[in-house]
Amino acid sequence: MFESNAPELWRKYTQQDLLAATIRVGLSLTGPLGAIAAEFITEFIPQQRIDRLTDFVEKLAEVLKESDEQFKERLSSSNGFAALAEQVAVSAVRTASTDHRADLAELLKHGLSSSEAEMLEEQALLSLRDRINDAQVLLLMNYSNFKPTLRDGERSAFQQMHSGLFSINPPPHGSSTEDQRRWTMREHYESELATLGLLRDTEGIAKSGPQRKYEITSLGRLLLQAIGRYRDPMSAV
Repeated sequence: MFESNAPELWRKYTQQDLLAATIRVGLSLTGPLGAIAAEFITEFIPQQRIDRLTDFVEKLAEVLKESDEQFKERLSSSNGFAALAEQVAVSAVRTASTDHRADLAELLKHGLSSSEAEMLEEQALLSLRDRINDAQVLLLMNYSNFKPTLRDGERSAFQQMHSGLFSINPPPHGSSTEDQRRWTMREHYESELATLGLLRDTEGIAKSGPQRKYEITSLGRLLLQAIGRYRDPMSAV
């Protein structure tokens, strides 16, 4: 039986070896960081989504710049960082979002300067980023990065840039199904952020209007800092 299956098994393993070689060659073309990443990534990467992996490594090279030797040293000396890098790479090839991959590159950069004892925290932040979508990241930024004033030009510009998310208002009676759908999803996104501990409902059961009021939590700020999306609103001039 083994002999009859030998050609098929040979083709299978040959294809896998060829795929691994292709990944290594492709990543090596992105620079020194790509060559480093290829050595540990090709052991567990799926057989597809090579383009996503390459995109992630390019983004990682951009955020790390001259830190590729530090990256290599941490991979070899820190089990916690190596585990974080593996988990980040898997997340990078699973997501179809280029913004998500950019956040993952920033998160790995954030972990590069973290102690071994802090790696569990980095993994927890990675898990949180993987559980929310790009729109929810924008919602967190809207709650954290701007001054708490009614008229903030920077907040208005930010919301205008992402008008598809922030132009949604509570639909009045008789609104179209489309308006109701968009508002329902907006409410769901914020409710989910509150469930994860990234936003805090400031009103509870005593809701004063059609839209719940939230504020960002310390955990929400930590996540934004880890993915390079936080800005202290009081530092703006």
